[in-house]
Amino acid sequence: MIMRLGVEVMKRLLKISFDSLFFSLMPIIQWFLLGLLVDKNLINVFSITYPLQFMYSLIKSIFGVAPNIQAEKESNKNSVMSGLVLGIFFTFLIFGLFAINVDSFISFMHMDVHVYHNFCLFSIAQLGLHSIFVIMIEKFYYEEKNTKANIHIILFNILSLFSLFVFSLIIKDQVIIITGSLLMMVIFIIVMYMLEFEKFKMDFKVFKSIKYDSVDALDSLLFFFIYFFGLSNASNFGVQYLAALNFVALITDCQWDSFAAINEAAKIDLAKNKYDNRKSLKNAYRLLFILYSAIILMFIIMYNGYELNLGLVAIYLSVEIFDLAIYPIYSLKTCYLNLEYSSVKMTTNMFIASGIRVVSSFLPIPFCTSLGQLISSIYQLITTNIYMKKFKKIKSREKEYEFRTIEGGEKEYEFRTIESGV
Repeated sequence: MIMRLGVEVMKRLLKISFDSLFFSLMPIIQWFLLGLLVDKNLINVFSITYPLQFMYSLIKSIFGVAPNIQAEKESNKNSVMSGLVLGIFFTFLIFGLFAINVDSFISFMHMDVHVYHNFCLFSIAQLGLHSIFVIMIEKFYYEEKNTKANIHIILFNILSLFSLFVFSLIIKDQVIIITGSLLMMVIFIIVMYMLEFEKFKMDFKVFKSIKYDSVDALDSLLFFFIYFFGLSNASNFGVQYLAALNFVALITDCQWDSFAAINEAAKIDLAKNKYDNRKSLKNAYRLLFILYSAIILMFIIMYNGYELNLGLVAIYLSVEIFDLAIYPIYSLKTCYLNLEYSSVKMTTNMFIASGIRVVSSFLPIPFCTSLGQLISSIYQLITTNIYMKKFKKIKSREKEYEFRTIEGGEKEYEFRTIESGV
């Protein structure tokens, strides 16, 4: 029975990680195809708009993950759909501001506005639509409809990629290619909403749900600044540094996105009061083995397609490999402590950890982002262990007090019974 349960948990983890992997891999394939069919420079759009992926993660966290946890914890089903409505509003607001200022954004990243204007706009709009879509997908995870989530994600991404590929083959006008592909995604999201979602009453208490995923929300916000300034800084040292960073991002980004499934699964289990840290950690390292294999495979396939400095690639990649190895330890502890111990303390801890990376991104060295990542990960490894020990001591004292109270009550009852002569 226990073994069967463990297998089911691992299956769910793989399904969630598959969704993240698919979501992450599609943009890489997309920009590679656009580079072949439209303009070879378009592969760089992935790096230019990379910081905006964390705006997508921020919206997912606040308006997708947190409301679903609130729905489970507080039996407030209206929070899920309320989160979706508010998520759509803030998605348009945030990504709309970046779209309006796209030329300034491209210039800040030290890229040619004329070359990248249209497809940076496309990337911004696409990330916005992905944000709305993933908020809707979160509902399926918490309803334990993982297969349905898999199907929707596969269909959505295939439609997006196929429409982009077809338009690029038959039409050379960039505006038409972009408009046609985005229209397909919009239609899919509208149809999905009409088929899958029910009526609800708007509940603005959803803003209170942020505490349930405050750590990841803050982490995403700070990561935007880390890569916004860090990539801009690294590009000042020459093309070879940016090329190495871009390559390492291409072969590890989808693995990182996929690895986030361990947190997703942990939050679902914690919300439903069935979390087992030992099993979660064991499954995390099983998944890590698969992801390491994927990194090696992508390295072999893609390396010859780029003009790279192997030494620089090795430095950037070694930090990613190390961080992936220790990530499950501090990340699962953070998830657990955020919901069971103190969201304030864990959010503060994440603020400090990510703050280290933000400060490091301003250092006048080409390895500023990697150095910050290394220091931040070690910091989290140490601090989450300290917080876990403190929490265990508190729980131990509470159990001891509870036992003494019960024992005292039993003795009092025994004394009164003897006194009454019963």
